[in-house]
Amino acid sequence: MTGTFVLARPEADRGLAAVLRTAPAVDASSCSVDASSCSAVPEALVHRSSHHDVLPTGHRRLSETHLQVTVHWAAGHRFYAPAHRTTHHALLVPETMRQTAIYLAHTEFEVPLGQHFVMWNLEFAMDQAGLAQQAGGADLVVDFHWEDVVRRGRQLAGLTCRMVISRDGQPIAAGGGRITCTSPGVYRRLRGERMAALGMPVPALPAVAPQTVGWREEADVFLAPTEELGRWQLRVNTEHPTLFNRPNDHVPGMLLLEAAAQAATASSVPEQLVPVQTGIEFFRYAELDEPCWITAEPQPATATAPATVVVTGEQGGEPVFRAVFTKGADRDRARA
Repeated sequence: MTGTFVLARPEADRGLAAVLRTAPAVDASSCSVDASSCSAVPEALVHRSSHHDVLPTGHRRLSETHLQVTVHWAAGHRFYAPAHRTTHHALLVPETMRQTAIYLAHTEFEVPLGQHFVMWNLEFAMDQAGLAQQAGGADLVVDFHWEDVVRRGRQLAGLTCRMVISRDGQPIAAGGGRITCTSPGVYRRLRGERMAALGMPVPALPAVAPQTVGWREEADVFLAPTEELGRWQLRVNTEHPTLFNRPNDHVPGMLLLEAAAQAATASSVPEQLVPVQTGIEFFRYAELDEPCWITAEPQPATATAPATVVVTGEQGGEPVFRAVFTKGADRDRARA
């Protein structure tokens, strides 16, 4: 399928956790861009409709294959930093990577506004301590490297990238992969009749108890209960201000990632799920007008591998995604 936004696995041979451990410290004071709490980056450059959801604050070029982006994680954000939690939401890590790649594609690689980026797969490792909330929010630096640039004529068609996110000069997350993009015309031909679903409201299904998936309000729950243990129906909330922030003709990839994380969390009760590495692969679009079924299967630790939770999504008998959450040591995590 064409027109994909991809964060693949260029560091798979070393392991993302190893990349995170060995990444050098960053001298944040040397950054020429001020990472302030008021972002000067327009919403359109990161494909968001509200300035409250914009993470990048600016960037600079360090070499022919190295860009540095400043990012601000706001304190008190309704979804990413709710007041009842002491940490930022872990989804901020992949969302930071997503926005960084799109922002630089537009500003440095001259991808026109209106082009489509679709997430096909994503993998990242993170240090949970780096998610701590503090008054005034957190300023971060994303080091973005790339290679294997492909163009169709003068237009960017794809490149391989890897990112390290640092806070207070110390790396807290690492990930990377391949990104490609496509024109509106190609996207319309690709989606065909499915484009009719653009902006279509979806009736909200009953939600599982918010506390079982780490939330307080039903509006943030993306799982509906079924009679089968470890299996849920995707609960699409087209009114969610962050994960469904603008009309779409399919379920956004970040909403699917959040639903997968909620399924992994629910399957781990009464233990606390503290993932240190997450990987998700998408096989097709999740449509708005068909049930999508989500299944979680905890995998115990072995002598050679840590414990994981494997979460899969299926729609119309076809796989939609497969996610793997690698567990770390238990740590206090505010849930409610």
